[in-house]
Amino acid sequence: FGIPFVTTGGRTFLEAREIRDLRCFLAALVNPLDEVALIGVLRSPMVGLNDKEIFRLGKSGWQGLFVARFGHLRKLAGFVSPDRLLPIQPDLSPRARANVDKLFSWLRRNRHRPLAEILDDLEFLSEAEAAPPEAGNVVQLMSIHAAKGLEFKVVFVSALQRDTERSSPVLT
Repeated sequence: FGIPFVTTGGRTFLEAREIRDLRCFLAALVNPLDEVALIGVLRSPMVGLNDKEIFRLGKSGWQGLFVARFGHLRKLAGFVSPDRLLPIQPDLSPRARANVDKLFSWLRRNRHRPLAEILDDLEFLSEAEAAPPEAGNVVQLMSIHAAKGLEFKVVFVSALQRDTERSSPVLT
C-alpha cells in the first residue's frame, strides 16, 4: 500500500542464509568475475566447499568450477524465469523452504526483466530492510522481544491467534 516501513531486530528475509546463497548464485551467473558471489556459491550447500578447499583452488579454480557446474545456466538466463535457474536445495527446514518459495515467487513476478536489474532491486530491498529505526516517519516492524523497553504511541501485535507450534502457518 506504499506505507514506508523498516524491519528491525532479528534477521530479515533477505539476510537468511538460504536467500543469501541464492542471491550469490544469481550474481555469479550475471558476472562470473564477481569473486565474492563465486566464493559465496562455493561455500554454500549448493557446492559445499570449505575455506581450505577454496583457498587451494585459487581464483581461476573458482571460476572453472562454477562454469563446469553451472555455466550452462548462463545461456538460459535471458530466456527463462530466474527462479528456474536456481538449484533446488532438498534438505531445507520448513522455514528456509518458505523463504526460498517467497524468493521464487518474487523472481517469477519479475521474470521479464534482465537478471542484473533484478539483482539490483534485491540489493535495494536488502538495504531498505536493514534501515536503522531512526529512518524517519515510518512504521517499524519488530518482534515483541525487540520492542520491550521502547516507547511507541501505537502498537499492533499480529498473529495472536497463532498456535505456539512454530511450524503452523500464520492465519490472516
